[in-house]
Amino acid sequence: MKAIRVHQPGGPEALQYEEAPDPRPESGEVLIRVGAAGINFADTLARKGLYPTSTPPPFIPGFEVAGTVIGVGEGVEGITAGHRVMGFAPKGGYAELAVMPAVSAIPVPEPMTFEEAAAFPIVFLAAYHALRSFGRLRQGESVLIHAAGGRSDPLRRLAACSHRRLCHPASSLGGLTPPHPRRVAAARATSTHRRPDPRHRPSSQRNPPWTSDRPARPRVDPRQTAIHSP
Repeated sequence: MKAIRVHQPGGPEALQYEEAPDPRPESGEVLIRVGAAGINFADTLARKGLYPTSTPPPFIPGFEVAGTVIGVGEGVEGITAGHRVMGFAPKGGYAELAVMPAVSAIPVPEPMTFEEAAAFPIVFLAAYHALRSFGRLRQGESVLIHAAGGRSDPLRRLAACSHRRLCHPASSLGGLTPPHPRRVAAARATSTHRRPDPRHRPSSQRNPPWTSDRPARPRVDPRQTAIHSP
């Protein structure tokens, strides 16, 4: 198969497109033909040799993939060839073929493209755990999400579809420059009960003035991966 491999840690030039052995699914694994692979900050760290669990070179980067199952290992049930799945590829996803644990293979809904699916697991699972596991968000509570862009998008979507009151400042980092109109529009589209204020200077330590009637808890800052849940 064709794959992108890293032989020595470094910059983008360390990514080498070359022939690599076809992977074989072991017990409990599925083999997929990769339709798309996600690009995450962890992949960049792995390429530089800075990720804590990086595989020694040469290795195939890419933790997040989506594609079509073409083979299954021993003991795998409920997944067969032809199924569209997304999930994590611990042995590398920047390749034509990849293996992933069957228990973490998530079915891809028919309307979703592989490109969308490959960008889904890491950010949405992280957002879910931020709100539910760490933030302990409950029905009827407000949630304040700083920074209307990037990693805040899945936080907005999950909070909104859970019918939570969402307070969302849309100012730029540190409030030093005007916010991008697209960020303001995105925040206004999913925020409820209070209009996001572009003039509000972000701070993970306090609520903005327009939440004073019902303080938001938890407060999430996706720029710093900070969760404040008193």
